[in-house]
Amino acid sequence: MTQDAQCLRASDLTMQVDRDTGFLRCIRLGDREVLRGVYAAVRDRNWGTVSPKISDFAVEPDGSGGMRAAFHARCTSDEVDLAWRGTVTVRGSEITYAFDGRALKPFLRNRIGLCVLHPIRECAGQPCTVVHSGGVEDRAAFPAAISPHQPFLDLRSIAHEVRPGVRATAIFEGDVFETEDQRNWSDNSFKTYSTPLALPFPVRVAAGERMSQTVTLSLTGLDEGRVSTAPSTEHHKPVVLRRGRACHLPRLGLCLPSRGPFLSEAALVKLRELHLDHLRVELDLSDGGWASTLARADRVAAALGISLHLALHLGDHVEADLRRVAGAVRRMESEISAWLVFQRGQATTPGALVSSTKLHLACLGGAGLVAAGTNAYFAELNRGGESPTEADAVVYSVNPQVHATDTASLVETLQTQAEMVTCARAIAEERPVLVSPVTLRPRFNPNAMAEGDLPPARVDPRQAGRWAASPRLRPGAPGRRRISRPRAREV
Repeated sequence: MTQDAQCLRASDLTMQVDRDTGFLRCIRLGDREVLRGVYAAVRDRNWGTVSPKISDFAVEPDGSGGMRAAFHARCTSDEVDLAWRGTVTVRGSEITYAFDGRALKPFLRNRIGLCVLHPIRECAGQPCTVVHSGGVEDRAAFPAAISPHQPFLDLRSIAHEVRPGVRATAIFEGDVFETEDQRNWSDNSFKTYSTPLALPFPVRVAAGERMSQTVTLSLTGLDEGRVSTAPSTEHHKPVVLRRGRACHLPRLGLCLPSRGPFLSEAALVKLRELHLDHLRVELDLSDGGWASTLARADRVAAALGISLHLALHLGDHVEADLRRVAGAVRRMESEISAWLVFQRGQATTPGALVSSTKLHLACLGGAGLVAAGTNAYFAELNRGGESPTEADAVVYSVNPQVHATDTASLVETLQTQAEMVTCARAIAEERPVLVSPVTLRPRFNPNAMAEGDLPPARVDPRQAGRWAASPRLRPGAPGRRRISRPRAREV
């Protein structure tokens, strides 16, 4: 628990309420996580999350033998202004999170309301019971593999067994809820949220409009004496890197900065010590400066002694664009080891675009892999369900901040990234998988309704701090990296 969280306990349950965000986290029964969290989400018309500013946070007895954490929150941005009150009540084996909000001015929203996070380790592949808004009850199961679409729709409640004889039921009130598999975006949870994505959005919110929702979690079977609250470290053993032990790492690369002077010799020396494999460069063929960007990438790659990954963003004039790129590549010093092919306006790469690219690159001889997939998130690749058979490799990007920006949520995504690679390899059918690029912040919003209104992407300040530092790598045998004793290094 961080110093900014308030720990609550009732019966055999423990949980934390974050004082800075109002996020109810880590509802646990002994060593079993019942829910990863409950929180209120305010998403603007571009699916941007408007973070709350919390005030008047207090924890006190509720007058009925339980405890209550209450606070006021204000979500403001250039467009959004919403005030809401959050109340978390813990009484026996029942927890209630209540959200009561009021719009302080008119604005457009895509979603306002409570979200419930179900933990992957305890829930994936496990049976559950869902009750729909009409009262119909269904026997179902949480997806084991990453589900491309919502596994549960039109929810009133969802229940699953936490341990033999102990059952947790979450009841949703105030809107219609549904569940998505957040592993598509690297989050380590299933999320039950409102309102359904099938409804039109964005929605205009009037000044003074009120909204309220409630999520109630109740556990049954706790009185049967079969629950142990002894902590367990079985699933939380630290990873220890021992001196002298080697392990395989993927072929690591960097992205060419969008601006700035050429790297200094001191910077080049440090980068060479990393024994990188490639440099990725974005080439938007609608941008008149793409040729100078390519020339700059060629200089950097040659100075580092590494190959290039060219991310081609093609538009309506594919044939002409490919001819121009092929001509420019002939004059380059650096090797092209991969072409990442994307078409503007398309979530995933069309098969015809892969064929055209291969045809125009054939004259270059040994031009490298042609990769298809998405410049956005694994969700787009997963929803496509397959990659063009003409492609030599499959590509998607990853960042941990699609849904949350707090450090605790970012760290949780590390557990999911291996599952994403496993699913991507199934889609790729034995072909290589490129996870590119990996960034701390989203580079752009692929789901924005009005892209021109979005602010430019900024580097996350944590990226240059000790939180993002990594163990020092030193060269090992060819095709391997040897990891020395963990030692923090600024990156």
